[in-house]
Amino acid sequence: MGRAWGTNLGIADPALLTLANDATCAAGAATTVLQYGTSPKLVAGAGGGFFLAVYATLTLALGVTPPSALAILLNLATAGLEDTYTIEPGLLTASAELYLSVPLFVATSRTIWFPTGDNPQVQVSPTGQAVTCKAVGTRAVVVLQQGS
Repeated sequence: MGRAWGTNLGIADPALLTLANDATCAAGAATTVLQYGTSPKLVAGAGGGFFLAVYATLTLALGVTPPSALAILLNLATAGLEDTYTIEPGLLTASAELYLSVPLFVATSRTIWFPTGDNPQVQVSPTGQAVTCKAVGTRAVVVLQQGS
């Protein structure tokens, strides 16, 4: 998409999200472990098409009885669920500690990021048994990029 000379081409700077304390992620629920925040929201500096890339690393501790399924979600507080990354069930073994690198994306949108923005949230959703998201090793880089 072309831009007029002199218009604001600003895109929000990449943000690093961290987890301050270990978080228990209950079975059957999506627990927000990392989020951009509600004030200010992530907003593009100009109108046009933008997509969101979230590069997350998570350290998850499983219990003696592991969950039967585990998903990492990218939710937007206003727009809702945008991306789901399902963890290979073979990795879900008793008392395991998983270190995961998970890329999550929101497709190009002309309405989400300008002028109001949104609050990206990384969520952990186990099935059957709770897991613990450890503060050590858990973080995400949030990058808003210009699309078409």
